[in-house]
Amino acid sequence: MTITGRRWASVALLAMGAAILVWMGGALSQAKPLGGLDFRALYEGAAVLIHHHDPFNPADVRAYYDMTGDARLYPEWALYTLSLLNYLPTIYPFTAPFALLPWQLAQGLWTGLTTLSLLRVSIVMWRQAEKHAPLVAGCLIGFLLSNSEVILGGGNAAGFAVSLCVLSAWCWIEERWEWLGVGCLAVSLAMKPHDGELVWLYFLLSGGTRRRRATQTLALDVLVGIGSILWIWQIAPHWFSEMRQVMAIYSAHGGANDPGIIGSPTSLFGNPAKAEGGVASAIYPGMVCNLQSIVAVFWDEPSFYNPFAYLFCAVFIAVWARATLSRSFTKENAYLALAAIVPFTLLVTYHRTTDVKLLLLMVPACAALWSRGGPIGRWALGMTGLAIFVSGDISLILLGHLVGNPDWTHAGWLQKIPYVLMYRPVPVLLLANGLLYLWLYVKSQRGAAGTSPNEA
Repeated sequence: MTITGRRWASVALLAMGAAILVWMGGALSQAKPLGGLDFRALYEGAAVLIHHHDPFNPADVRAYYDMTGDARLYPEWALYTLSLLNYLPTIYPFTAPFALLPWQLAQGLWTGLTTLSLLRVSIVMWRQAEKHAPLVAGCLIGFLLSNSEVILGGGNAAGFAVSLCVLSAWCWIEERWEWLGVGCLAVSLAMKPHDGELVWLYFLLSGGTRRRRATQTLALDVLVGIGSILWIWQIAPHWFSEMRQVMAIYSAHGGANDPGIIGSPTSLFGNPAKAEGGVASAIYPGMVCNLQSIVAVFWDEPSFYNPFAYLFCAVFIAVWARATLSRSFTKENAYLALAAIVPFTLLVTYHRTTDVKLLLLMVPACAALWSRGGPIGRWALGMTGLAIFVSGDISLILLGHLVGNPDWTHAGWLQKIPYVLMYRPVPVLLLANGLLYLWLYVKSQRGAAGTSPNEA
């Protein structure tokens, strides 16, 4: 196939993925009664705050649902989840304008803007990757888009947080619209700081104008944080302790964010026989995809798996940071550095598969490595492709039906390894990608002296 033919095929794959995303994601967002459930929490949380009630107090939130009559729209288990708001105060300045609109208009606007954001940054990353390998760029990004329906269907804030983070990285690497990058990353960090914090750290460490932009982003977020806390404090002076209690409920054994118990036969959230109102239908392998979800299979105690995950990731993040400080900035190094740190960003703290769309930042480096040929290029494409494939919404649902819900709680350590591979595939692949790209990033220091990463 000629270069022109490969490029047109790549465009077709990208367009097909975008069409599937818009069609299926839009349909899911309007499904009753659970369409837009994640955005409902953001919308009602901001509305509670605007009406001078405490969004971090579950009793106040539930009372607001009862007062407005919205409680009748959802089953009891969904109302229980909606009353437990675990977002930071910094998200509410950006969701409050939506809460001033009628629900249908607000949801439609939120879904439309999320869709446009995802499509825009996908095109931006595709353009960087297709310069090296058009078919690789079209396949990877097209498939990622076609398997991102849950973000639109639920209205999760990750749609905005990931898109704005990726767009900011592109602005600073390409040195175009850098002030736009400052604003985008500031909003991304305000919404979901754990999605973009290590991406921000890269630009801080890389020096030059990028360090200045990262510092400006931090200053802007400090202002947003101070304003948000002052706003919250007037209405809910005990918001911090209340937010910690809500997070403890979510992360407790059997909670929705528990990395160890989800999917096990003893879990309320993972067992259809115990789940109320069909909540288990939303649970599938790898839904919680941080490193804790692997470690907890072997030792399901937060006092062990949290410190272990933090220390384990900290070692590799320190190696990555040292490599970043020791080299000059180039566009190629920048995309390789981001490809190395994105997996650890997702592994070190709590993340779900909606956040894994941050893998968009890995595609340019993957395409560049593939274009050089050799075993390194094949490994990069294979590992990145598997991570994008397995973390897709449709892929995980199909995998959930295939592997079922095995009883692993009384198995030995060696017997649990197959369970990890079957029921924790996303963090396993994230870890493999992180180690591969970090090795290539460290070795690329020799490339500055005339040795390519493949030769290294």
